[in-house]
Amino acid sequence: MKIRVASMWLDESAIAPHFLAHYAWADEIVVLLDDATTDDSAAICRKFAATVIPHHFDRGLDDVIKSDRLTRAASWPGADWIFLVDADEIVFPAGGENARSFLSRQSADVVWSPMWQIYRHRTESTLDPAAPPAPQRRHGPRAVHHEKPVAFRQSAIISKGISLAPGGHGYDADTGSIVFESEETLLGVHWARADVDIAVRRHAVRAARLSPENLRRNHGTHYISFTEESIRAECAAHLDAPQLF
Repeated sequence: MKIRVASMWLDESAIAPHFLAHYAWADEIVVLLDDATTDDSAAICRKFAATVIPHHFDRGLDDVIKSDRLTRAASWPGADWIFLVDADEIVFPAGGENARSFLSRQSADVVWSPMWQIYRHRTESTLDPAAPPAPQRRHGPRAVHHEKPVAFRQSAIISKGISLAPGGHGYDADTGSIVFESEETLLGVHWARADVDIAVRRHAVRAARLSPENLRRNHGTHYISFTEESIRAECAAHLDAPQLF
């Protein structure tokens, strides 16, 4: 069984070493790197032998373009399963089982994961990339923030015309095709950014780059509603009053 991890990044150097170390069990990690990236994400990926593919969004950030590129990367030959995750999403099976063993016993085409909205420590230096992910990162509300499909059988992506969506990780399939979803789920934690300056800058960049088509479809427009004050207040609340579980 061959497993490929696919992820689309913009300025993810703060998280990159932990993401790449966590998914080191995969046969291949493919990072679709936005060419607006200004940090050393590409160099970190090369250090971990991850494949980096620069992407240019000439009409602004557009979910249709993102979906096309993610689906193409997932469809390249040489993989049995595709993990579609954002840079701040750490996904793993329950009970200490490894992902390869978990997927080998799945008969479904798609596996979902609840994503807890769990917040990072004040600095990344306190985290050990080699240690189990969940115990280090259980900060924030225990309630599930959202649920996403995160693992896809490649043969189903190709034969059933599955189109992968960025961010929310939804997917579309050809009319009439049946995509079987697993009753078992993986576990996931979603790191919100503890570095408030990075959070402010990223939200501003994303809001400014939304394409006219995204605005028309109301995709990603939640970035426009954020203000610097609201982002700073949210980050402060999670750092100063973490709920531990």
